[in-house]
Amino acid sequence: MVKKILIIILFILDLSFFSIKTNKAFIEKINIELKKDEMGITFLINNDNNSLLLSKNNEHNLFILKHQSDDGIMNKLKLFGVNQLNNIFALNKFDTNYKLDSLDSIAYLDILKKNNITKMRIDTFNFCIYEQGYNKNFNECDFLYVLDNDNLAIDEDIKVVFYTEKVNIDNLNIYEKWIDSYKIDDESYITLVIKDDHYDFTIIPIKN
Repeated sequence: MVKKILIIILFILDLSFFSIKTNKAFIEKINIELKKDEMGITFLINNDNNSLLLSKNNEHNLFILKHQSDDGIMNKLKLFGVNQLNNIFALNKFDTNYKLDSLDSIAYLDILKKNNITKMRIDTFNFCIYEQGYNKNFNECDFLYVLDNDNLAIDEDIKVVFYTEKVNIDNLNIYEKWIDSYKIDDESYITLVIKDDHYDFTIIPIKN
């Protein structure tokens, strides 16, 4: 009986150690482990800052979508093991004090901004970013990131919808129930991984 109790105690201690070790790993570093030629789009959001970390073959680029301050941005990058950026560019250049690179500076990306929709061509997919405005044509979009609350009509052409906390998902009118949708907030890190005609997700909960 004593032996059984001892085994149970050791098992509980082992679980406790695993929990502590796991929580510590979340705090210190996150490794998405992208394979060769895989493109990772990691959604970074902090207070009034909203960015995309674009990673491929050990190259890292920061796409700033909304920027109020530098608070927390560098810490989040270091969390993903990024100590140096190859390029920094912005959706709206007046939103940031960073020295910006040209949208054409990333060889593996074809980026086109048309009014309030920005389209990034990645392999066989189009990743679109929507800001509130009159252009609501998503015909060429496979993935849609909605930044602002607006009444939209999203049909079966869209594979995945991402949206910020300020967006009311009921206003997106997602007609096909099987379309995946993910809220981008400060409770988890989401990375969209793309290669050729395949895509997948990595979702990591944020531990406090």
